[in-house]
Amino acid sequence: MFGASVRRVVSIDVSGSSVKIAQVANLGSKHSPVVEVFFYEKIKDVEELKSFLLSIKGNLNLKKSQVVIVLHGIQTIYRLLEVPHLDGVELEKAIHYEEEVYIPFPSDDRIVDWRIVHETEDTLSVALAGARRSAVEEFIAPFREVELPLYSAEISGLALANLFSTFNASDDTVVLLDVGAKSTTFVIMANGLPVIIRDISIGGDLFTDHIEDVLHLTKEEAELLKCNPGESVEDLKVALEPIFYRFAEEIKVSMEYTGQLSIGKATKVFLSGGGGRAPGLKEYLEKSLEIPVENWDVLSKFELGKGINK
Repeated sequence: MFGASVRRVVSIDVSGSSVKIAQVANLGSKHSPVVEVFFYEKIKDVEELKSFLLSIKGNLNLKKSQVVIVLHGIQTIYRLLEVPHLDGVELEKAIHYEEEVYIPFPSDDRIVDWRIVHETEDTLSVALAGARRSAVEEFIAPFREVELPLYSAEISGLALANLFSTFNASDDTVVLLDVGAKSTTFVIMANGLPVIIRDISIGGDLFTDHIEDVLHLTKEEAELLKCNPGESVEDLKVALEPIFYRFAEEIKVSMEYTGQLSIGKATKVFLSGGGGRAPGLKEYLEKSLEIPVENWDVLSKFELGKGINK
């Protein structure tokens, strides 16, 4: 999450309906990272986003921070490749060939980044990521307009994988599921590296819509009941079962691809995100996927600054 010399990061996460901004300080290997300030706001459009950014900009330490934005809602592609152990120009040529095969965007509308993540005497493991340049530029335009000095943009699945691997040193094959409002980020980790990343177009808002339809509630009543089920928890589990089934089937399809890779069967699912707290979801996934599911507390390794409500 932090490079060797990075002391502070401002991380920006924009979904379809909200924006979250955290300023995190790295105090060294003997200390936990500290969330110094945190901002959250529901937004309806770009103008509301820009107004919010302008209102909190002065509360961020932008001169001494790397500002990183997470890419949501645009098509991105990630591949973990194995190429011959080459150097210099020959390696660049090999990566470019793989880029042409796996990143199917026009060459003049393509952003690509890659990094060597493992090497042997004969081969290199290379993480390759790509997106449409026009989509990325449209996504970050509001931040440029309010003069936020962006350092980098990161695919949501890679951000999730980096967070997990920072605090979990394991070679096991595991699944990360971050259930957001509009979609779910799905990541398979193996040997400490993200192997598969994809977005599943099912999220917490769809759970709410289903409760609204089945139980004949307003959207506001359905959202409130989903977050605070009380004595209605069993009724909610029954109402949500059809959408849980769809969700589990999507996950199974993604996991089946691992059979073509030499990474072994997943041993656990780590469930996070607001939608991941839907009543009965954890239990349903455990039964359907037939592997343990753990509610992943992504803040467990962080210290929270004064006044920040976990």
